[in-house]
Amino acid sequence: MRRRAKAFADAAAENSRRVYFILRRREPLVLDSFGAHTSVGDSLDELARILAGKITSEAPDVSKMAGLFLPTDLLAAQVYPLLYQNKITPGRTPLNGHRASCDVTVATVANEYLRRAALIPEPISIDIGSEAIGRAAFERLLRRIANPAEPAKRTLVAPSLAGQSDS
Repeated sequence: MRRRAKAFADAAAENSRRVYFILRRREPLVLDSFGAHTSVGDSLDELARILAGKITSEAPDVSKMAGLFLPTDLLAAQVYPLLYQNKITPGRTPLNGHRASCDVTVATVANEYLRRAALIPEPISIDIGSEAIGRAAFERLLRRIANPAEPAKRTLVAPSLAGQSDS
Protein backbone atom coordinates (compact mmCIF):
# COMPACT_ATOMS: atom_id res chain seq x y z
CA MET A 1 0.00 0.00 0.00
CA ARG A 2 2.80 2.44 0.81
CA ARG A 3 4.30 2.06 -2.67
CA ARG A 4 0.94 2.85 -4.32
CA ALA A 5 0.42 5.77 -1.96
CA LYS A 6 3.88 7.14 -2.70
CA ALA A 7 3.41 6.71 -6.46
CA PHE A 8 0.04 8.48 -6.19
CA ALA A 9 1.58 11.37 -4.25
CA ASP A 10 4.52 11.60 -6.66
CA ALA A 11 2.17 11.74 -9.67
CA ALA A 12 0.11 14.43 -7.95
CA ALA A 13 3.25 16.48 -7.22
CA GLU A 14 4.31 16.19 -10.87
CA ASN A 15 0.93 17.77 -11.71
CA SER A 16 1.35 20.56 -9.13
CA ARG A 17 -1.09 18.95 -6.69
CA ARG A 18 -0.64 18.13 -3.03
CA VAL A 19 -1.84 14.87 -1.50
CA TYR A 20 -2.84 14.67 2.14
CA PHE A 21 -2.85 11.18 3.59
CA ILE A 22 -5.33 10.76 6.42
CA LEU A 23 -4.71 7.30 7.80
CA ARG A 24 -6.47 5.20 10.40
CA ARG A 25 -4.07 3.94 13.04
CA ARG A 26 -4.29 0.14 13.17
CA GLU A 27 -0.69 -0.91 13.45
CA PRO A 28 2.63 0.87 13.60
CA LEU A 29 2.95 2.95 10.45
CA VAL A 30 6.06 4.08 8.70
CA LEU A 31 4.82 7.64 8.34
CA ASP A 32 7.90 8.82 6.46
CA SER A 33 6.91 6.64 3.51
CA PHE A 34 3.66 8.61 3.14
CA GLY A 35 5.37 12.02 3.06
CA ALA A 36 5.11 15.23 5.04
CA HIS A 37 1.38 15.78 4.57
CA THR A 38 0.19 12.84 6.66
CA SER A 39 -2.29 12.81 9.53
CA VAL A 40 -3.20 9.77 11.63
CA GLY A 41 -6.35 9.17 13.64
CA ASP A 42 -7.75 6.37 15.76
CA SER A 43 -11.34 6.38 14.45
CA LEU A 44 -13.33 7.30 11.35
CA ASP A 45 -14.89 10.18 13.32
CA GLU A 46 -11.44 11.56 14.09
CA LEU A 47 -10.37 11.16 10.47
CA ALA A 48 -13.47 13.05 9.30
CA ARG A 49 -12.65 15.91 11.68
CA ILE A 50 -9.07 15.98 10.35
CA LEU A 51 -10.42 16.08 6.78
CA ALA A 52 -12.85 18.87 7.69
CA GLY A 53 -9.94 20.83 9.11
CA LYS A 54 -7.92 20.32 5.93
CA ILE A 55 -10.81 21.49 3.76
CA THR A 56 -11.51 24.58 5.85
CA SER A 57 -7.80 25.44 6.09
CA GLU A 58 -7.60 25.34 2.28
CA ALA A 59 -10.37 27.96 2.13
CA PRO A 60 -10.71 30.32 0.38
CA ASP A 61 -8.82 28.26 -2.18
CA VAL A 62 -10.73 24.96 -1.90
CA SER A 63 -10.74 24.79 -5.71
CA LYS A 64 -7.14 23.55 -5.51
CA MET A 65 -8.32 20.41 -3.72
CA ALA A 66 -8.83 17.81 -6.46
CA GLY A 67 -10.82 15.44 -4.29
CA LEU A 68 -11.04 12.73 -1.71
CA PHE A 69 -9.94 9.26 -2.74
CA LEU A 70 -11.33 6.34 -0.73
CA PRO A 71 -9.99 2.86 -1.46
CA THR A 72 -13.36 1.07 -1.16
CA ASP A 73 -17.04 1.81 -1.59
CA LEU A 74 -17.62 0.39 1.91
CA LEU A 75 -15.37 3.09 3.34
CA ALA A 76 -17.20 5.71 1.26
CA ALA A 77 -20.49 4.54 2.79
CA GLN A 78 -18.96 5.04 6.25
CA VAL A 79 -17.34 8.39 5.44
CA TYR A 80 -20.25 10.16 3.67
CA PRO A 81 -22.32 10.64 6.87
CA LEU A 82 -19.21 11.89 8.66
CA LEU A 83 -18.57 14.42 5.89
CA TYR A 84 -22.12 15.73 6.20
CA GLN A 85 -21.83 15.87 10.02
CA ASN A 86 -18.72 18.03 9.55
CA LYS A 87 -20.58 20.29 7.09
CA ILE A 88 -18.63 18.98 4.09
CA THR A 89 -20.75 18.34 1.00
CA PRO A 90 -19.38 15.45 -1.06
CA GLY A 91 -19.96 15.50 -4.78
CA ARG A 92 -19.15 14.19 -8.19
CA THR A 93 -17.72 16.79 -10.53
CA PRO A 94 -15.37 16.37 -13.47
CA LEU A 95 -11.79 16.63 -12.27
CA ASN A 96 -11.32 19.66 -14.50
CA GLY A 97 -14.82 21.03 -13.93
CA HIS A 98 -16.14 23.83 -11.80
CA ARG A 99 -17.11 22.73 -8.30
CA ALA A 100 -20.32 24.65 -7.67
CA SER A 101 -22.41 22.29 -5.56
CA CYS A 102 -19.91 20.38 -3.45
CA ASP A 103 -16.94 20.95 -1.16
CA VAL A 104 -14.99 17.86 -2.22
CA THR A 105 -15.18 15.46 -5.15
CA VAL A 106 -15.19 11.85 -3.93
CA ALA A 107 -13.65 9.00 -5.92
CA THR A 108 -13.62 5.34 -4.91
CA VAL A 109 -12.25 2.12 -6.29
CA ALA A 110 -13.64 -1.40 -5.99
CA ASN A 111 -16.85 -0.85 -7.95
CA GLU A 112 -19.28 -2.22 -5.34
CA TYR A 113 -22.41 -0.84 -6.98
CA LEU A 114 -24.90 -1.69 -4.22
CA ARG A 115 -22.91 0.19 -1.58
CA ARG A 116 -22.09 3.12 -3.83
CA ALA A 117 -25.62 3.52 -5.26
CA ALA A 118 -27.02 4.42 -1.82
CA LEU A 119 -24.71 7.43 -1.58
CA ILE A 120 -26.10 10.79 -2.67
CA PRO A 121 -24.54 12.00 -4.80
CA GLU A 122 -22.95 8.79 -6.00
CA PRO A 123 -19.15 9.11 -5.98
CA ILE A 124 -16.94 8.60 -9.00
CA SER A 125 -15.85 4.96 -9.05
CA ILE A 126 -12.74 3.62 -10.71
CA ASP A 127 -13.11 0.05 -11.94
CA ILE A 128 -9.61 -1.43 -11.95
CA GLY A 129 -10.82 -4.51 -13.82
CA SER A 130 -10.36 -7.04 -11.01
CA GLU A 131 -12.21 -9.77 -12.90
CA ALA A 132 -10.15 -9.27 -16.06
CA ILE A 133 -6.95 -9.22 -13.98
CA GLY A 134 -7.93 -12.49 -12.25
CA ARG A 135 -8.77 -14.23 -15.53
CA ALA A 136 -5.56 -13.05 -17.20
CA ALA A 137 -3.49 -14.18 -14.20
CA PHE A 138 -5.12 -17.62 -14.20
CA GLU A 139 -4.60 -18.10 -17.94
CA ARG A 140 -1.00 -16.89 -17.71
CA LEU A 141 -0.31 -19.22 -14.78
CA LEU A 142 -1.62 -22.22 -16.72
CA ARG A 143 0.63 -21.33 -19.67
CA ARG A 144 3.67 -20.98 -17.38
CA ILE A 145 2.98 -24.33 -15.70
CA ALA A 146 2.72 -26.00 -19.11
CA ASN A 147 5.84 -24.18 -20.40
CA PRO A 148 8.16 -23.34 -17.46
CA ALA A 149 10.87 -21.98 -19.76
CA GLU A 150 8.50 -19.40 -21.26
CA PRO A 151 9.62 -15.90 -20.28
CA ALA A 152 7.53 -13.74 -17.99
CA LYS A 153 5.15 -11.36 -19.74
CA ARG A 154 3.37 -8.24 -18.64
CA THR A 155 -0.39 -8.06 -19.08
CA LEU A 156 -2.12 -4.70 -18.83
CA VAL A 157 -5.76 -4.20 -17.97
CA ALA A 158 -6.99 -0.65 -18.43
CA PRO A 159 -9.08 0.84 -15.61
CA SER A 160 -12.31 2.62 -16.42
CA LEU A 161 -14.82 4.84 -14.70
CA ALA A 162 -17.66 2.59 -13.56
CA GLY A 163 -20.90 3.16 -15.40
CA GLN A 164 -19.21 4.71 -18.41
CA SER A 165 -18.49 2.90 -21.63
CA ASP A 166 -14.99 2.77 -23.06
CA SER A 167 -14.57 4.80 -26.20
